[in-house]
Amino acid sequence: MLADLKRQELIRNIGLSNLTAQQIDDCRIVTDIVCVQNQHNLVHRAYDSLIDKLVAEQIASVPFFPLAGFSPIQFSALTAVAQRPCKWPCPGCSDVHPISC
Repeated sequence: MLADLKRQELIRNIGLSNLTAQQIDDCRIVTDIVCVQNQHNLVHRAYDSLIDKLVAEQIASVPFFPLAGFSPIQFSALTAVAQRPCKWPCPGCSDVHPISC
């Protein structure tokens, strides 16, 4: 599906997530992959060898949760927002902004 969209020039690049080395090889038979996003941080190191493969094949590695996960402060703030109608947390903002419902 994504390869078809790329052939039709509806999308420029394809990035995928949560892949093994074999899945990347299988995908590259069909189309070029520009980046792979897998969980990788100081604790979760299962993809160390995969990162070496990505570097060798010039595919960008975009780790998610590179340093940590959700903090208790973030969770409590989002829980408080979720309990209020017509409010949305704005990433990067210091306050909650109203939206129309």
